[in-house]
Amino acid sequence: MNTSAIRRVFTIARKELVDTLRDRRTMLVTLFSAAAAGPIFLLLIFNLIASQADRARELELF
Repeated sequence: MNTSAIRRVFTIARKELVDTLRDRRTMLVTLFSAAAAGPIFLLLIFNLIASQADRARELELF
């Protein structure tokens, strides 16, 4: 093998390694953001329900 062929092999191997790491990082970020978004949305919904209940208690009916 000459040096240009070896250089091409290393270039391709490096590109594949970078792509693999990027894909793994993207997958982890997606999973962690989804895991964090669930409790955040639940808190927002519970706060909305509580504020609506407070407004309903304060409402005077004639």
